[in-house]
Amino acid sequence: MATYNSDLAQALKERYLLANSTIRNWKYRQQIPDRYLEGYVTRLRAPEQHTEIIKQWLRLPFIRRTRFEGIRPTVLNDLTPDDGRKHARLRDEEAKTILQQLRILDKRLRRVANDPQQRYVKLLFDTPLIYIRPLVGLPDLYQQLMDRKDKARPEDLIRLQTQIQNLLTTLPPLPNESAMQRREAMSNSDQTSDE
Repeated sequence: MATYNSDLAQALKERYLLANSTIRNWKYRQQIPDRYLEGYVTRLRAPEQHTEIIKQWLRLPFIRRTRFEGIRPTVLNDLTPDDGRKHARLRDEEAKTILQQLRILDKRLRRVANDPQQRYVKLLFDTPLIYIRPLVGLPDLYQQLMDRKDKARPEDLIRLQTQIQNLLTTLPPLPNESAMQRREAMSNSDQTSDE
């Protein structure tokens, strides 16, 4: 183990996204574990552009932060505070998982906006990422849809379609999936060229 050095510890903290408590432990022990000095392979930080898009989606009133599959709620809570402090950064694999789930939601919203069939509405409402009431927006429409879950009236489906079409114009655009794959391929080739 290497002797503790505050400049080195701060550099390693930034590089490996380490918690302040980890640095405190190193300082207390007066040692830095060798694995961090030997090129320890860790998770990559998500691109800032993806993090900003995710933050915009999380600010939407109908998104349920605690229902992203495979993502701890604390990760999302750390991303969205408005207290001006610097908080935890999103890791690349977490961002990919969140964006994938947001793409599915976006696809379901667009499907209902284009063709408000009962089965598409049911599929949208079964999405765990959303609160239905803020998504629908109109209290009377929400009540009509909830009362007739299996067979909504055509006029209610048309009203829902209009609401979702209006909502789609305000949603932040999601990054192109193929662009994310190209970025991943480039980072993989960079890692193999380093070896």
